[in-house]
Amino acid sequence: MNEQRRRNEMVVGALHMVAYRAHEIHKTLPVNVDKQDLEQSGVLGLIDASERFDESRGIPFTQFAKLRVHGAMIDWLRTQDPVSRDTRKLQKKLERSRAALRAELMREPLDSEVAQHAGINISKYEDLALVIVSAPLQFTELQGGKIVEPADDAPQVDAAEKAQLGAILAEEIAKLPPRWQRAVHLRFNLDMTMLNIGKKMGVNESRISQILRLSMDRLRAQLAERGITSAKALSIQ
Repeated sequence: MNEQRRRNEMVVGALHMVAYRAHEIHKTLPVNVDKQDLEQSGVLGLIDASERFDESRGIPFTQFAKLRVHGAMIDWLRTQDPVSRDTRKLQKKLERSRAALRAELMREPLDSEVAQHAGINISKYEDLALVIVSAPLQFTELQGGKIVEPADDAPQVDAAEKAQLGAILAEEIAKLPPRWQRAVHLRFNLDMTMLNIGKKMGVNESRISQILRLSMDRLRAQLAERGITSAKALSIQ
């Protein structure tokens, strides 16, 4: 068997892994992110892995390729992010300020308190919030600019753990502002469209979209403080 044919067969044999990676990452992203484009970027990473693979090292090809596939997908996602790195850094700073104030005050801090703690004025804080919630992507797979190594298999959540995660999620949702709680309930428990939620709450669809994005970001941060990955907890509903 010639070398190119062997590499082609390795790629074909690992395509299921690319599809799984794309599915797992896509679950953490807004629906406007094209899953096929994400998967295609993973396929390119897989082809690159096949060209770099050295069988003499004794490492199975799928194990060698998974990080390159994952990395290729994350690199593609980075190119889709309209928010600058400086803005993302400031976002992280605000998240740390919110966490510190929550621990200090034993309640959910006001936006004005978070802005003051972070050393920015409330006007800049509000402008930043609008930029972030208007952006189509929120990269839950990126932590401190590093790529988190994916697990080999899909996470297994038994009934007891699922119930516990559900209870924790309910506790964290209860910490959201009342209007945010209502929007989350109508969207995810009653499966209402954002248009109908907006009519029910007296605001437009765009505002509901912003509220839901802010709510998801806040929940991810709150769950992370408890050592829970957001994708795992938010997928049990």
